[in-house]
Amino acid sequence: MTCKEFILTDDIWLDAQNSTNEVDTALRLLSQAMRLQGGIHIDGVPGMMHIVADYLVSMAANALVSGCAGLQSIHFRVLRTVRGCTITNNPGLNTVSYPSLEKAENLVVSANPALIVLDLSALLVVQGTLTVANNIDLLSVKLDSLQEVHKMMTLSDNPAVTFMSLRAISTVGALTLHNSLPDVVELYALSVAKSMALTSNNRMTSLSIDSLATVGALLVDDNPLLHSLDLPRLTGVDADITLRRNSVLEQITMPALAQVSSVYFNKNPVLRRVDMPRIVALENLQIIDNDAVREVMLTSLQKLAASLQLEGTRVDIAIDWPGFCYLGAFVGTMPTAPIELVNSIERALAQNSCP
Repeated sequence: MTCKEFILTDDIWLDAQNSTNEVDTALRLLSQAMRLQGGIHIDGVPGMMHIVADYLVSMAANALVSGCAGLQSIHFRVLRTVRGCTITNNPGLNTVSYPSLEKAENLVVSANPALIVLDLSALLVVQGTLTVANNIDLLSVKLDSLQEVHKMMTLSDNPAVTFMSLRAISTVGALTLHNSLPDVVELYALSVAKSMALTSNNRMTSLSIDSLATVGALLVDDNPLLHSLDLPRLTGVDADITLRRNSVLEQITMPALAQVSSVYFNKNPVLRRVDMPRIVALENLQIIDNDAVREVMLTSLQKLAASLQLEGTRVDIAIDWPGFCYLGAFVGTMPTAPIELVNSIERALAQNSCP
């Protein structure tokens, strides 16, 4: 029997109570195995520097590697499937490499402060959740092949990231990208998301999601260098769009958007133009403390069922809503009474009757 035919039938379970010989024996077996019918639980093992499995193709259960102070690297060179994998609280870990992994139920890589490289370049599908969080030195996240995350994908508080490839992902449940994005973000194939939150990404300068067609809700908040947001194929948002506290955001492009519940633009001080030409009806439209907004171009808008709220906005703001016919309520406070704005809304309401 060669080492490549070796199958482990039991779990590998190691903790601080195991002797050095026991740890070495277990790691040697893992390095020789081709299949693992159980899982891996390595928690708080001191003195262990590397976990290497050169021949392991599949793991039937979960893998946990946690609290190993001396651990520097994890390499599973040919592993293709695993039920779940959690790698957390390993203070010296600098490399996690699963270059052949294609499928997993859940993946968590969190609180590894020395981690620099995370290689999941062959990963295609995550059936549950994918979390990469609180890895403060992480520079490179390789997810080149990832196409689907069925539940949640969270990339959060990885502030040093300079490279992240998400170019193949097309479908995701709840997507949260927080304090983790480099200046260039590749989301070329993303077409469907149940929700999307882009928050506190201090490096990101521009974002174009060329294929996104539908999203449950969209939040873009506190991205201090983001100057443009381009969503050319977005047609529907089930709930709300919220853009707030993006200090240099000048331009929003959503030319195909036809359905959204409410739109909230708050504290984007250099935003000049809001242009959503296909929207016919909204529940709420809120534009607050966007000092530079001059034009609100909603040329197809007919109904605002609940309210229009304008506060801290230019007195010469222009609204082009030629078919506007219904307004639930108007709320507005400006330095000077917006006479022309009020008059233009009143004229539209007087001239048009709702279908």
